[in-house]
Amino acid sequence: MIAENLNEAPHRDKDVLEQLYYGEGLNQDEIAERLGVATITIRRQMSRHGINPGNAEPDRDYYRDASWLSEKYVEEGLTQEEIGEICGVCTSTISKWLRRHGIEGRNKKWKLTAPVPVRTHPHKGYVRWSDRHGGERDLVKVHRLLAVSKYGFDAVCGMDVHHKDNIPWDNRPDNLEILTPEDHRSLHANQRANGGDSS
Repeated sequence: MIAENLNEAPHRDKDVLEQLYYGEGLNQDEIAERLGVATITIRRQMSRHGINPGNAEPDRDYYRDASWLSEKYVEEGLTQEEIGEICGVCTSTISKWLRRHGIEGRNKKWKLTAPVPVRTHPHKGYVRWSDRHGGERDLVKVHRLLAVSKYGFDAVCGMDVHHKDNIPWDNRPDNLEILTPEDHRSLHANQRANGGDSS
């Protein structure tokens, strides 16, 4: 039977798949190797024919059971797509139920819900990123970040970053220099004494 169907896309044949899966006890990877196709192709064809790994019956909503879903996803390491194939549902359904059960996704990355706003200080003119989260406010001044990029974190840590042309929004790297806080204060004090711009 299998030999005859090998000439006619055997991975699409329900009888062939059932024979290999139930009759010979091969898993999906082994069936894919035997038939010369990708494992995902076998998963899709088995799902199409109602051949469900793990002895799950078609359209069974096992994913609604938190312990079953956790076992498959966390302990056995199945992907959401693989679990969807077992249950006869799409991947988005599995994703939804993982969230409902509070099962954290693998390799989950933190995502911004909105871009962090860039603002200019209304009086001093410094450009900065400003964000508020968890009741706290974070500020990152652009000129300090650019100075770190140019000179390195260790060089900038504990130092002031001075705008050579005294224009606080002119953040060209060549316009920035690192000064000790004392030297920075002295520089601006001298500029004020000489009637220069002290910004």
